[in-house]
Amino acid sequence: MKLRLLTGTLLLALPAFRSPAADPAGATAWPRFPVPGEVLVQTEEQDFAARVLQQTASGLAANHARKTPLASPYVWIEQPHHSDYSRWLQAWKVRTNVPVHAVDGGVWALVRELQARHIVSGYVLYRAANPGAVYSTAPPSDLSVNLATSLCGPLNAVAIEEKQQSRADALGLRQLADARTLTYDALLSEHDGQLSPRLVASLDPRSPIARDMAVACDAPVVINCPRGGLPEVLRRARPGGFMFGWGLEGEDQCVRDASRAGLEVVASNWSYD
Repeated sequence: MKLRLLTGTLLLALPAFRSPAADPAGATAWPRFPVPGEVLVQTEEQDFAARVLQQTASGLAANHARKTPLASPYVWIEQPHHSDYSRWLQAWKVRTNVPVHAVDGGVWALVRELQARHIVSGYVLYRAANPGAVYSTAPPSDLSVNLATSLCGPLNAVAIEEKQQSRADALGLRQLADARTLTYDALLSEHDGQLSPRLVASLDPRSPIARDMAVACDAPVVINCPRGGLPEVLRRARPGGFMFGWGLEGEDQCVRDASRAGLEVVASNWSYD
């Protein structure tokens, strides 16, 4: 387990993060997130596809908040088995006095709420990888969830697994892209200007965790395996940024690859919110 409790309130405390400036203008790698008008809280789902949907919805809310002048909500995914997250949220609430509201009814109720607020415009379709040991050396059977997560910010979309498609369609969501047939060359050719050049997310396609951060920051999501997108994305990375998450083949490889591109590694593949 890699620093599961690394950040606590990653999304809500992001304005406090600062990175070394890598250019004369002094731009920081981490985006600046405004204090939200409210926070929507929902207990974490258990099913893989539902967790990915919940994570990408949470990240999209924060992405929308930093790109629009309107007061947009953030989404906090409550961890019933990790009390520290509740304590961090309550401390943040006391410090900011921002109202916190529960969203009952599961992840689809959350999606409806964000759809009604014009935050979710549609979905990106993906196919779940076969279940297996997460962050093991065995490569995943499918990579499309990482490509779908990469597209959520640029397209104002959530990630929908193919078995969820009929329910998403019934909700009135439009399919905006199909990540099952997408390559990283095509992703970067079409959306390079919309993806962060200084943040990279390295996430195992078998894990739903930390996808909220990737979507919030418009970070391209990769993994160090064949066709996993890491070489393509690192070639465009600007030194002084960060690669957050973790790799499949041990600390030496993922840190080496990031270091050669001038990126620091933030081991946060088990961090929520």
